[in-house]
Amino acid sequence: MALEADEALRNTDVERPAVEDPALAGKSPKWQPTAGRRFRQVVSLTRLLAHALDDCLVEPGGSGNADSAMSARILALGRILSLSERAVQPFGLPRQLNEMLIIFSEELFHNQRLVKDDSAFSLSVAAALSEANFQGTDAAHLARAIVALLQLPDWRSVLHDPLLTGWIYQALLLGKTNYSQRRQSPECRDVAELTQWFTPDWIAEFLVEQCLDHHSGKNDQPDRSPPTFLDVSCGAGHILVPALQRLVRDRHLVASTPARQVSLVLEQQLFGIDIDPVMADLSGFAVYLTCLDLAGVAPYPIPHIYSFADTADGATACGS
Repeated sequence: MALEADEALRNTDVERPAVEDPALAGKSPKWQPTAGRRFRQVVSLTRLLAHALDDCLVEPGGSGNADSAMSARILALGRILSLSERAVQPFGLPRQLNEMLIIFSEELFHNQRLVKDDSAFSLSVAAALSEANFQGTDAAHLARAIVALLQLPDWRSVLHDPLLTGWIYQALLLGKTNYSQRRQSPECRDVAELTQWFTPDWIAEFLVEQCLDHHSGKNDQPDRSPPTFLDVSCGAGHILVPALQRLVRDRHLVASTPARQVSLVLEQQLFGIDIDPVMADLSGFAVYLTCLDLAGVAPYPIPHIYSFADTADGATACGS
């Protein structure tokens, strides 16, 4: 499966304008945009995973949904790599994915042991992963082929990004051969997919700080309730993730442990909605990884992330 994203990639490494914005005055170097360089790395990773699957997949499946099935497998591999990099094993993973997670963890990331997670949040993560069909695939052979491709240390920072699967999704979207034509004549059912372009990290962090800065410095008032953060078009979590990080940081004086701080934010402060249920799922996974990065494995609640698709069932929640 070849990705045809080269033309689009030429436009991703956009530098910040030289004009000084007073709102950015005094900000640290973290505001320098890196999305273009990072996205190029993710496209390369996506190509490597696609080629490894092409080489190792014994039964590729029917032609009608072949591209969709391949995309689902690539996204699942991205998730398994992210979990194995953190040495976390969600309860209920399908056998083949569990086998690949163990191989990645031991042979690529050299983790001594995996930490098992049986929380409700992790069960929702495992359930979403079970939808990827790896029937006819030699899981061990595929995993070791990927390990051989990813031995360079440069991949480590890419694989640690909690938003990795969102960027992989965007790379796959750009690689669709009919994407340009569909943008010229969008149909109603294509609106969600055709308008998905995720927020670079430096913009997301700026928006979160502008939104929440006026609350910091007032949180020392005991009668003041903590802010509620809602992303009404949450996509793959590119704004929810820095919002979660910031809200947890602001809660450090009112909760006893890091895990409790994270749980309180998930229960009371962080909300996301999107028209596309795939986005709600990707956001949920990015938030799950961020929880692990902030406080390790703990019984986190399923976050308030919902999709409002045009279906008879109405709204669906992350993990449902």
